[in-house]
Amino acid sequence: MFNKTREDIDATLLLKQVVSDYSGWHWFNSDPREKVNPPTLEQIQNIKVPTTIIIGEYDLSYFKDIAEILNNKISNSKKIIIKNSGHMSNLENIEQFNKTIEQQLG
Repeated sequence: MFNKTREDIDATLLLKQVVSDYSGWHWFNSDPREKVNPPTLEQIQNIKVPTTIIIGEYDLSYFKDIAEILNNKISNSKKIIIKNSGHMSNLENIEQFNKTIEQQLG
């Protein structure tokens, strides 16, 4: 998942910092989430707000598939692919990622 990140030393250092700052809470505590009925996947089409789905150009096919499902099921959505990045596009192509967010915020 982080192969593209490892190609950039700055992105690698940022990712290491994110990981080292994470407390690991979910490993030591019970999952507080309640199961949704009907399942979330069956309710995605109910999202009516404008939605931006961001994916890295070199992300794993699994995440690309999820982005495609979301984009197809959410009527007011658009999918944006961040070039020259993988799963951590916010670290791997900071400039394009930030520009994309700024454009979406208007």
